[in-house]
Amino acid sequence: MLWTRLAQNPLADNGHGGMPDRPFLMEWEIATDKRFCHTVGPGIEVARPKSAHSVHVEVEGYGRETTHHPVDRPAKAAPRGSGQHSV
Repeated sequence: MLWTRLAQNPLADNGHGGMPDRPFLMEWEIATDKRFCHTVGPGIEVARPKSAHSVHVEVEGYGRETTHHPVDRPAKAAPRGSGQHSV
């Protein structure tokens, strides 16, 4: 299972990571190797305010026995006010 959350300010007082009160589309991709050559997915999910903009995805072909490799790259976000990626 993939679990992630959108949060501009994770410790914000609003309890939603500083995110606006609207849903956002979140693109995800998982790989089974460090170089990201063998991907599983990708997919798009809706991160909603009622779940604190968190997303839970059951990923087929990626189980507990799979070695997990951290990705050293920042998440991409649409510029503020652009309207991109909002639902």
